[in-house]
Amino acid sequence: MERNFSFKVSLLAAIPFSLLGLMSVSSGNIVELPFLFSGLLFFGSILLMLALYVIGWLNDFPRWSIPSIGFCIIFSIILMNVSMPMLTGRTILSFWALLPFAITLIISIFIKPSIMPLKKLAEKFKDDMSLIIFSLYGILPLFIMLLFDEVSDLKFIPILISITIIISLGAFFYLYSNRKVVRIISLIAGIFFSILISIISII
Repeated sequence: MERNFSFKVSLLAAIPFSLLGLMSVSSGNIVELPFLFSGLLFFGSILLMLALYVIGWLNDFPRWSIPSIGFCIIFSIILMNVSMPMLTGRTILSFWALLPFAITLIISIFIKPSIMPLKKLAEKFKDDMSLIIFSLYGILPLFIMLLFDEVSDLKFIPILISITIIISLGAFFYLYSNRKVVRIISLIAGIFFSILISIISII
């Protein structure tokens, strides 16, 4: 199993976390952005994580792609409880929310019809249990967005940007460091400080 990545790869792998973090600014009530921009940022971030899952499957899930697993699964579960306006009123998405991930999974299997990616993934989880935490790390920006859902004060923009940077740096150092203890501390610090700052800010 790979131990660390180059600066460039680690930096690129942290970009999805930055985009997801900025989503909390554009999709909430803090600032009014043009619908086209906020829509592209929101759906672009989601599509990026889905695409990352496909790329990960095709490459037997290198470490930088593993957050897409937790994101796709948990995001789909959260989306199942979201109501959407329909002709007959508001309707809970329910199992329709699983459709994007189902299509992503079908595309992955169609391009590479093998269970080897799952075997490799299981081996990596067994070799490094911190990957389980990292797989859930991808949903952290969305969790922060939900915490600030009812916030509408412009003063929270620097706070959200700071939290986004903290989460992104956690992912970056987890991938860039070749020391296991540093990787684990990076994840824990990213989770702890982003949630702590969020809770203190909205109290």
